[in-house]
Amino acid sequence: MTKSYKKPHISFKKYLRSVLKRAHPDLGISKKGMDIMNDITIDLFNRIALTGTNLCASTSKKTLSLNDIDSACKLTVGG
Repeated sequence: MTKSYKKPHISFKKYLRSVLKRAHPDLGISKKGMDIMNDITIDLFNRIALTGTNLCASTSKKTLSLNDIDSACKLTVGG
């Protein structure tokens, strides 16, 4: 009999809420709005990680360096 493992649920909600409270202490966000922001953050994280992985593969390196992450952010987000 094989064990079934659950995929770990990644959530940035706690961090998004703390950033919101720092930027605008008097504002709040709805649950649905927080879910959307969390999905956007996870999608952006995955895109940056994929771009960084492709950069490492193109330079034949096995370690993702700070410069690779910086370049991946600039390529993914722009500017």
